[in-house]
Amino acid sequence: MALQQEQEAKWGGKVSALVGGVMADQVWPLLAEFGRMDRWMPTVATCQLIGVAGTPGCLRYCASAGGDRWAKEVLKSIDHARRKMCYEMTESSMGWRYYEASVEVVDSAEEGGCRIEWTFRMDPVDDRTEEGIVQYIGFALGCISKRMQEFLCGGAGGDSGGGCGNDAA
Repeated sequence: MALQQEQEAKWGGKVSALVGGVMADQVWPLLAEFGRMDRWMPTVATCQLIGVAGTPGCLRYCASAGGDRWAKEVLKSIDHARRKMCYEMTESSMGWRYYEASVEVVDSAEEGGCRIEWTFRMDPVDDRTEEGIVQYIGFALGCISKRMQEFLCGGAGGDSGGGCGNDAA
């Protein structure tokens, strides 16, 4: 009974974002670089990796420019064939106690690209709402998908020149 109440107290959600004009196999290698979140999130100024990149158990430390917002996360699993990884936040300055997430990249031909799907579970946070956390993660994923699309399609901020056929986000 106590375990059931504890599970019911968890917050969770799923958000997704389109990366237009590119396929999942193009986006996955960028997202699978666990220690490079600073390339894709504008609020992350530094991202340091401890351990062997892409190996379960490696740790990443991400922080804002001033260092006042930071998180330490561990890669729990990574499946390149399914283009999916799971990680857990072990410490943060945001008051988040327990947080785990999975991120997966799936083709979405009907939308002309692929989708990044981010699913999470966490303990409630005193000064936040579950809806607010879902919105925050959705905003973060929107930033990530936009930057990846620009990089792969050669748009603003990109240096790839991939020449995508669809600029919709």
